[in-house]
Amino acid sequence: MGPSYSWKTFAQRTTIADLPLDVLLDCFLFMELKSLIISRCVCAEWREFVPRAPLLRERRRLLDLHYGIINTDYFLKTHDYALEHLRPFDRQAYVNNFISQHPALPDDFRLWILEWPSSVVIHGMWPGVNWLATPQVSALVYHVGTPDVGFIPGILIWRTPDVATWLILDERPHLFGRVISLSTSGRPNDEWGFEGTVVADWNDWVEYLVVEWNRSTMNSNPVNRPYYTEIPLSDIRYRGCVTPVIIKPEYIPPPPWSYRHEGIFQL
Repeated sequence: MGPSYSWKTFAQRTTIADLPLDVLLDCFLFMELKSLIISRCVCAEWREFVPRAPLLRERRRLLDLHYGIINTDYFLKTHDYALEHLRPFDRQAYVNNFISQHPALPDDFRLWILEWPSSVVIHGMWPGVNWLATPQVSALVYHVGTPDVGFIPGILIWRTPDVATWLILDERPHLFGRVISLSTSGRPNDEWGFEGTVVADWNDWVEYLVVEWNRSTMNSNPVNRPYYTEIPLSDIRYRGCVTPVIIKPEYIPPPPWSYRHEGIFQL
């Protein structure tokens, strides 16, 4: 008969390294993005475990994107600017604000807001760095020129004089979670039916972030990306600097989603 051990003795002798591999990998499933990032730095063995763990697809893609970003020289060029201009905000309250306006929010966008490291800013896009300071779900005109014309919900992602980029919240499978850039002066696109020509589109939020990061690395001046704010309409906020400009009527953003039934916005 072998020696007997009390539970206390057993607990003292058991470490995480004693767990079966499948159980250990499952532990990573319950970690948020920040913990996963730190886990990759614990030791060489854990660095190998994290890519093998059964993570949520959206969290896996964000983790891979983060790893790809921080291992570039371009990240170092933008890091100081991000740290200098970061402003604190309540992430959960920010997400809740969107949900109070429209209940469906893409999982990858939600995870990005809640878990993405604030110091890793992609092309100026982060609520704490002069971007989407006021979370608003807007009403975009859809199926222009047809009997089915109506509003669909979207979040304004970025704006220039010629192009507005939107995250679409309409729950139809071919629309929900897509990111679409619309020309503010173009004609409606027959295929999409938006009020403006679709000049680019991405399948989801993470795909858009990957493209934006790759595009930003080709910019010789990493901190100069203009963003045209909604209020006041007579100003352009250019990385914290305000320059007077003339805003044409077609630049005025769509109404808030909650106003879509108001008489002035009836189609």
